[in-house]
Amino acid sequence: MSISNLAGEMESAKLRELKQLPPRGAASSAAAPAKEGQKPKSKTSQGFDALTRYIPTETITLYVGAVAAKDDLAGAFGLDVWDIYWIAAAATPILLALVTLAKHRAAGHGEPITWHWWPFVASLIGFLVWGTSVPGHPYADELNALPAFAALVASTLLALFDPIFLPKGHKSN
Repeated sequence: MSISNLAGEMESAKLRELKQLPPRGAASSAAAPAKEGQKPKSKTSQGFDALTRYIPTETITLYVGAVAAKDDLAGAFGLDVWDIYWIAAAATPILLALVTLAKHRAAGHGEPITWHWWPFVASLIGFLVWGTSVPGHPYADELNALPAFAALVASTLLALFDPIFLPKGHKSN
């Protein structure tokens, strides 16, 4: 899931809280009704959404591009793959905060944002694990498929922790 979508969910949760609307999916245990003109999500689609929920696609995309250009970055800035990895990791919660602030401002809210710590932590963990599975990262090169398998397990666990760590009323898959 992209950081933009995750930030939008945080903003939607704030709107539901202000309007005192029930959380999405709270009306029934069946699949949520589709918006006008949309089909309801299948169980497979919901499972895929849960698996990809905390993969910060913006930083993964930047990271993959930077790893592909690692020789040029090493020559120009003296950065190795580990430097690139940690810079992208630090960028993940910063990008989430910036996108959340932008969405909050675009929605025209005057009240302060209620920050939820779990999406920041989960997206950082998501990047840290998924970043090791990118070809060109030392772990991906040395351990073959193990980092990719670990990334799938971590994604699943992060989504399972949503009901525990997200505030009541916040959307979870």
